[in-house]
Amino acid sequence: MKRFLAIAAAIVIVAAIALTILPWLVPDSTVRNMAVERIETITGLRVTSAGDASIRFLPQPQVTVDDIRLSLPGENDTLAAVDRILGRFSLFGFFIRDTPIDGLTLVRPRIGVPTAPDSAGDWVPERSGLIRTLYDALSRNPAPGTAPVLNTGQPATGPVRIVDGSVTLLGPDGKPVSAYTQIELAANWTRLGTPLTGSLAFVWKGKVVEIDGRVDNPAQMLAGTATPIEVDVVTAQGNLAVRGAASVGEALQVDGTLAIESAAFDQALAWLGYGNGDAPGLDRLSMQGQMRLVGDTANLTNLNLSLDGNTGTGGLTVRATQSLIEVDGTLALDTLNFDRYLRAPAVIEDDGGSGDNVAAVPLPEFGSLTGIDVDLRLSAAQVTGANITFGQTAASLVVRDGTIDLGIAEAAYRRGMVNGNLKITPIANTLNVQAQIGMRQVSVTSLFEGGQMIGLEGDVNGSIALEGRGHTVEQLVRSLRGDGRMEIKNGFLRGLDVEAIVQAMTSKDYNSIGIRPGLKTPFEALTVDLVTQNGVTRTRKLELSGQRFLATADGEIDLLSEYVQGLGQVRFWPQGRPKPLADGSMPPDQQMFEIGFRVDGPLDAPAILPLVPLLKQGNVGLPNDG
Repeated sequence: MKRFLAIAAAIVIVAAIALTILPWLVPDSTVRNMAVERIETITGLRVTSAGDASIRFLPQPQVTVDDIRLSLPGENDTLAAVDRILGRFSLFGFFIRDTPIDGLTLVRPRIGVPTAPDSAGDWVPERSGLIRTLYDALSRNPAPGTAPVLNTGQPATGPVRIVDGSVTLLGPDGKPVSAYTQIELAANWTRLGTPLTGSLAFVWKGKVVEIDGRVDNPAQMLAGTATPIEVDVVTAQGNLAVRGAASVGEALQVDGTLAIESAAFDQALAWLGYGNGDAPGLDRLSMQGQMRLVGDTANLTNLNLSLDGNTGTGGLTVRATQSLIEVDGTLALDTLNFDRYLRAPAVIEDDGGSGDNVAAVPLPEFGSLTGIDVDLRLSAAQVTGANITFGQTAASLVVRDGTIDLGIAEAAYRRGMVNGNLKITPIANTLNVQAQIGMRQVSVTSLFEGGQMIGLEGDVNGSIALEGRGHTVEQLVRSLRGDGRMEIKNGFLRGLDVEAIVQAMTSKDYNSIGIRPGLKTPFEALTVDLVTQNGVTRTRKLELSGQRFLATADGEIDLLSEYVQGLGQVRFWPQGRPKPLADGSMPPDQQMFEIGFRVDGPLDAPAILPLVPLLKQGNVGLPNDG
């Protein structure tokens, strides 16, 4: 036994010495040819020059070749360069001279690739190599079932590593237009019909991209037969995961599931070349569903979507070209909150939340949405925005060339219905805003409030239309123009008892004036007709009528400062409001009280100051001094 062990030890020692000395005996040309043959077999390119070469057998057989240059067969122009190639090989294969290299590591490979489709073939070898095989399979775009069957046993790349590589995309003029740098690749693809697995990392547009993937049978996929694939993409802008089956026929087709997560969706779009990344909202995105990708168009079904906290389900069709993303589909949302899209970025980031500087804040740059076209049909159980909450809503959202057009077909609001449209159009560095809203039987519990005590109750019908343009909030509001009309019939004055007021005036017992919480007086009609110009809304008509009273007023509201001021009068008829005579005047023999009042103060809590009541006969107006 001891003799056997001694012999074995001696053999190991002799073999180790031989393997240590052997590299000195192998000519550089032999080493170089081993690496060159493998490279040319895989690529189909010609190695035009190679620098120093060396070989080692311990601890693992490996050849090293420095400073490699590759070109198309028959040409001298360099297509690619590699600082160093390390090739692993089988010791047994080396001795029997049977293609020894079975693993390559490329250190700092660099290649320039033309982007113009009509010149793509200029850098592909004409007759042989794995690159030619793959190029032919991809460029022929065969119909399913008619594609030539690839030789599944043809050798592929084997184990391949790339360290600090780069790919530069060249425009038609030969100048760089984009680059993928710091490429790190670890892949294994033994033969065309065996699984391709690997991980890839690179830097593009200043961001790191990491990709892990697997293709079960690349030969089948290239021949137009679906084969299982897995792809995971991780970037600072978000993550993407695809599970399914892929084939390359007339176009690349993938059927499976898609999952996307992004904490800054607008930044991700800008990084991909769509928009500027400074649109309001479009922040956190989460999306999962079924996907069918055919060429540049993806159909997404059974979709679960969450964007900026708005969640829902539905289906989308997404088409991505070099300069435009088109999105079309239908979504049913649980809730839809528009506040984040209506507020300027500086206001959103205001930690104090005071809003004191809102007027000077530039409006959101919706023009950054250029490069994205959207056509969506939306439904939501609840919609909120600008301190307004709607119930069940049916709407549409269209985005074209940066213009946003939001249409509301109908929305439940305070036991009534609302419809309207909001259109935001970027013009130079300004926004043009058009808004229309219609109301039908909307229940109003407080309108033109005087504190919490006095108000209106009833169903309002009406419409409002406004348009303005500006770079800042102040410019926009100061440019607003438009009109509006609202009407309430058979409502109630809350906090007032008009009959008690008239009795108090008649008896001069003002302790029972009839103004206190819990009181109600029915009225016949409230009519409000408004016009807006240069950010100031003025009354064309404001009239409130009841069986014993008629109130009218004239005034204005500064929309920027939200300040209201105006004068009005209320006429009381103790025996009931008489019908006007043929000439429009009131009968002269009717007892009437007339009260003048002034409104002055903030819109949300104006001061209502009554003037001295006067007992008059006939149709008498306010005194000249107000």
